[in-house]
Amino acid sequence: PASEATRDVEQVLVLVDTSASQVGEFRERTLALTNTLLGQLTGRQVSVWAVDVAHTPLTDGLVALDQAAIDSVNNALADRIPAGSTNLAAVLESATSELSADKTSAIIYVGDGFSAANLIAPEQLNQLTGSLAKRQIPFISYALGAQTDLQLLGILALRSGGVVLTDSADQEVAA
Repeated sequence: PASEATRDVEQVLVLVDTSASQVGEFRERTLALTNTLLGQLTGRQVSVWAVDVAHTPLTDGLVALDQAAIDSVNNALADRIPAGSTNLAAVLESATSELSADKTSAIIYVGDGFSAANLIAPEQLNQLTGSLAKRQIPFISYALGAQTDLQLLGILALRSGGVVLTDSADQEVAA
C-alpha cells in the first residue's frame, strides 16, 4: 500500500565486517562510515554487531543510541583485530531473532560480503532471503573492501527490498 511505501524504520541492526580482509584503508573507511551512520540513527533502536566467523554484539541488544553508546561502539571496533573470514549466513540466521517482529526493521551491513571459507549454498540463500522478505526486513549494504562480493550482496538486497551501495576510493565517506 502507498501508506507503507515510506515506512519509518524503528529498529536497525548494523553489521560491521571485522574479518581479516578489512585492514588498512578499508578498515579506516569502515570505522569512519560506521561512526557517521550511527550518528544518523539516533532516535531508533539500534544493535551493532562485529561480524567475522561469528558475531559479537557491541551494544546490549537494541538500544537508543546516544553519544556515549556511539563512542563505546567506535572504541570496541577500533580495538578489534581484523581476523578470520566472514560467515554471513550464520550472522543473518541470528539477525532476524534480534529484531522484534512487531516493529519495522532494517539490516545494514558494512563490509565486502566476501568469504572463501563460508560460501552460502543456494538453498540456504533462498531460506535467508525468504525469511527477510517475509518479515519485510530490507538488507542494505555498503560494499567496502579489496574484493567485494557484489553478487551475494545484490541478491540479499534484491530479494529483501534493500539496496547495495559501493565504495569508491575517490569519494567522501557518507552514510
